Amino acid sequence: MTPASERRRWAAIDLDGYAVHLLIGEVRRGGGPGAVGRGEQRSRYLERGREPGEAGSGEAGSGEAGDAAQLVRQVGKYLLVAERARATALLAASQGLLRSPEGPALVARLEREVGLPVRSLTARREAELGFLAVRPWLEPHGPQLVIDAAATSTGLTLTAGDGAASRTVLPVGAARLAAQLPDPPGALEWALAAVRLGGLLADLPTGRPALAWATGAAAHNLVGLEDQRGVGLATRLTLADLDRLADEVLRAPSRKLARRTGEDPRRVALLAPGALILAAVLGNFGLQWCTVIPAGLRDGMILAAAELGDAWWADQAPAPAAPAPPDGGL
Repeated sequence: MTPASERRRWAAIDLDGYAVHLLIGEVRRGGGPGAVGRGEQRSRYLERGREPGEAGSGEAGSGEAGDAAQLVRQVGKYLLVAERARATALLAASQGLLRSPEGPALVARLEREVGLPVRSLTARREAELGFLAVRPWLEPHGPQLVIDAAATSTGLTLTAGDGAASRTVLPVGAARLAAQLPDPPGALEWALAAVRLGGLLADLPTGRPALAWATGAAAHNLVGLEDQRGVGLATRLTLADLDRLADEVLRAPSRKLARRTGEDPRRVALLAPGALILAAVLGNFGLQWCTVIPAGLRDGMILAAAELGDAWWADQAPAPAAPAPPDGGL
């Protein structure tokens, strides 16, 4: 066990467009309370986390990043939490913020006011960090699929064992799809959205993954893990589950469902689009279920900082295309 004096603690702060999220953790090797994955050498885990807080008033998928002053105040509060925890702050602007009209200006303002760099993540880097968080859970052998279901994009990594073999980022996420649909969508509008999504999947690399793993805000919302980041258990999600969930949330506007359940209407609005994207990806690879992992972008930020230092946010070399074995898989 690493001596306490040699452990490093990080505070990952992610701005995704309508919320600011915080996760504080220590990276260790091996298993133990709160451990992520199998407890092997690669299975370093986050000791503790804190819940995300709302950053602004922008609707999910609307392209509005919310009130700038409120966002700056929330980040400032989280930086004070990080300081009290003696944690090194990592600030990231993900695609959900960067693709909003005022996103780049907000990042510049935030850097001026807090005096720290806010790293702009590419869609590829978001997927890489999501994979890094999920990697401790992967089986050491066999082809697998990792789905990073982010708000504005969907990262797909095909693996050979626990190593990336190929990676693709689809330009669609639950928030982006929700912004293109009425609330709730009619049957024809829903079918047309599925057709458009199918067109994006047509050019994916072929492979026969035996297992699928999912992370990202959209996947976590589907199984209720977004409020349990870093402390929840992995959850199996089947195509039948996705069908039932979509059927339920498409019956009424998201705001009405939110009032009934007490959930955030912005999250409710992303449930059906998230279910459609996840189901389409699973169906494309002939899979009936996936395991949703209670780790994601912020976990990946911390693990990357432990490995790469100040370069944690930069794109890494693209994963090479793995040669196909005789059975046609990876």
